[in-house]
Amino acid sequence: MGPQRAPSTSLVLCVVLFGLDCALGHVALVYPPARKYDLDFLDNSRTKPPCGMPRGTIKTTLLEGSKFNVTWHLGYPHKGGFKIQLLDQLERPVLDLTPTIQGSEFVSNDATAQSYHVQLPTDFTCENCTLRLLRQAQEWGPNYKFWSCADVDIKPRKYAADTEGTS
Repeated sequence: MGPQRAPSTSLVLCVVLFGLDCALGHVALVYPPARKYDLDFLDNSRTKPPCGMPRGTIKTTLLEGSKFNVTWHLGYPHKGGFKIQLLDQLERPVLDLTPTIQGSEFVSNDATAQSYHVQLPTDFTCENCTLRLLRQAQEWGPNYKFWSCADVDIKPRKYAADTEGTS
């Protein structure tokens, strides 16, 4: 038997890139930005609810009544739909930002959707809350879901006037 050779740099690079491509296959929030590690393979099978990871240091401030697009990375269009929720500071669901359509809590008219326009209620404020995106993957079972969470504060409208001109 001859001497063993170390794998070539190009072979190692191919394996790493292939592995990254496989890992980028599910869902991760883009706006508001996902928690510290915006991993896109957090699911209800292998990670702890409600988000698969603890709160991070990235927090987005939103204003009550504001309208904005929730956007996400989608590496693979699984069967099923998505749902966007607000969770309170104890990470309990308090508000659905997507409608119930034909008896389903999940919006499923476009498997490739990567954004959804939402409006926060005008009388809803919340400190240390969570915006959670749930994405079904029904080909893996009727209850299989991926999730991605963003930490948010929802401030009263007067907050914007109080902070204008400050850096």
